[in-house]
Amino acid sequence: MKSPLGGRPPFDNLLMFKVLVIKRLYNLSFDQTEYQINDRISFMRFLGFGIGDAAYPSLKLPEGVVSMICEKPNRNRPLTEEQKQSNHQKAKKRCRVEHVFAGMEQMVGGTNIRCKNGARAVFNISMLNLLYNMRRVLSLENPTENWVKRKRRLAAG
Repeated sequence: MKSPLGGRPPFDNLLMFKVLVIKRLYNLSFDQTEYQINDRISFMRFLGFGIGDAAYPSLKLPEGVVSMICEKPNRNRPLTEEQKQSNHQKAKKRCRVEHVFAGMEQMVGGTNIRCKNGARAVFNISMLNLLYNMRRVLSLENPTENWVKRKRRLAAG
């Protein structure tokens, strides 16, 4: 029977969450994250460490899903009006989604996820979405001068 006091005590959940935010925000491996936390004073402050404190240790389409791929015309067979309308509806939705992925590529370091199992991939995707949304909120709360000018031009007509 194991002693309840045995082993290293677990790290604080908030601390680990902050470490994962840094890891994803700067697109670092676990080893590189540990190194950067030990190297950068700003990371240490963000995590609540004092200088010299240790960082953490190294550590097919389902049923009912409709394809949203636009149809292409074949040689000597142009698209029907119904197909054109369907493509238009699909493109409207796709545009909104692709905007988010483009933002993730630019702001958070890409959308490539490499993991050993599905649970880790789901977690990494969730972190990517969270960081994108955090940056998006900041950009909406603190718009740039060009963004404000563009909004005024669009409102004026």
